[in-house]
Amino acid sequence: MPSKNILVERKNKIGFIPLNRPEKRNTFNVPFAKELNGALWELEREDDIRVIVIKAAGKHFSTGIELDEFKDKNASEYRKFIHLMDEHNHTIARMKKMVITSVKGYAIANGAGLVYASDFAIAAEDAKFGTTAINLGLICLGPAVPLSRLVGRKKDFGVNSNRRYCFCRRSAKVRFNKPRSSLRRT
Repeated sequence: MPSKNILVERKNKIGFIPLNRPEKRNTFNVPFAKELNGALWELEREDDIRVIVIKAAGKHFSTGIELDEFKDKNASEYRKFIHLMDEHNHTIARMKKMVITSVKGYAIANGAGLVYASDFAIAAEDAKFGTTAINLGLICLGPAVPLSRLVGRKKDFGVNSNRRYCFCRRSAKVRFNKPRSSLRRT
C-alpha cells in the first residue's frame, strides 16, 4: 500500500526516505512511525541499495511526536506506543547499510533521536536540535539513549567511531580548547 507519510525513492544505488508530513512539521504519529520502520527494512533488504538517506519534505526535519498521540492511553497502551515511536532507532542499529540523515530546520525530540541514531548526519546551518520533552513534563529517553552513546565519541569527532556528524560551514571553524587526548572518555 503506497504511503503518503513516508516516501521511498531509489537513485544510483542510494535509497532515499523523505519524511513527508510537512504540514505537521514531520511529527511522528502511529502510521508515520510504522511506515518509517517499514521503509528502512525495505531498503535494507534490497541488494542494489548501498546507502540510505533520510531527508525531510518542508522546512523542518521533524519536530517529534504529535502531541495528540499521547491522549487517552492506559499504561499498557502507552508502553506499546513508546516502543513503536522508538522502533526506528533499534532498526537502524541492526541494519548493515549506512543510514545518513540530512537535517534542516528543527530536529526535536523524536526527530533528534532519529538523527542521533543514524550513522552519519549532515545538518544545514539553520538546523536546530533539541530534546525538549521535559518542557511538557515527559522524559525524553528516546533520543537520550543514542545521544548518550555518542557524546563521548563526538568530542573527538568520531576517531574511534563509525558515526560521523557534519555541521556545514561551522564545523570547519571548530577549535579545541583542550588537547584531544583530554577529551576522550576514560
